[in-house]
Parts: sequence; C-alpha cells; structure tokens
Amino acid sequence: RVLKLEEENDLQIREHEQKMLAAKDVAEQDTAKLQEQITAYKEQLEKVSQFIELKASLETQLAEKKRALEDEAKEHATHVSDLERKHVQEKDRLKKEMLLKLRETKANLLKMTDNQLDTTTKRTIAENEQMSSELAWQSKETEKLIRKNDKLIG
Repeated sequence: RVLKLEEENDLQIREHEQKMLAAKDVAEQDTAKLQEQITAYKEQLEKVSQFIELKASLETQLAEKKRALEDEAKEHATHVSDLERKHVQEKDRLKKEMLLKLRETKANLLKMTDNQLDTTTKRTIAENEQMSSELAWQSKETEKLIRKNDKLIG
C-alpha cells in the first residue's frame, strides 16, 4: 500500500509539475505578450511625444508666420497709403502749376492784346488825323472853288 501511495504521490507530483510548467508557460506567454504590449505602448508614447513636440514647433512657426504676415500687411498698407498721399499731393501740385501757367498765359495774352490794341488805336488815330487834314484841305479847296464859281457867275 505504501508503494501505491508513493506512486500516487509521484503521479500527483508529476501532474502538479506539469500543471506548474503549463502555468509557467502560460505566465511566460502572458508576460511576453504584456512585454510586447508595453513595448508597443512605449513606441506609441514616443511617437505621440514626438508628434506633440512637432505640433508645438509647427504651431510656434505658424504663429511667427502669421505675425510676420500681419506685419507685412501693415507695412504694405502703410506703403500704399503713402503712395496714395504722394499721388494726391503730386496731383494737387500739378493742378496748381497748371493754374499758374494758365494765369501767366492769360496775363501774357491780355498784355499782347493790349499792345496790339495800343498799336491799332495809334494807327487808327494817325489815320483819323490824316483824314482830318485831308478833309480840311478838301474843304478849303471846295470853298475856293465855290468863291471862284461865284465870281464867275456874278
């Protein structure tokens, strides 16, 4: 009977050892799977960390680009405003210059007209004086002829 108990005991020990080995294999497989998951999660965590860093860097660059673009837009608007103001000033200057030239031209034309009128008036006066002299001479000659005619008739 002891032998039988020893055999049963040995059988139980072997069965127990096999169960223990099987449990150990399962535990090692579970550990390996969990280790793989940990490795995968670490890789994902690293990728997420890199993505977060990259995102932060890109957001910083984007903010800088936006600021630069806004500054450039303000500078452009100022430049356009300056050009428009200069254009208006130049237009006003040209308008004033043209008005001045028009006034000068008008004054010169009036002066020329006055000079021409003076010349024409002087010529007309001279012609009138000559005609008056001619008329006075003709009048004297006519009176002489009338007297002569009266003497001859009378």
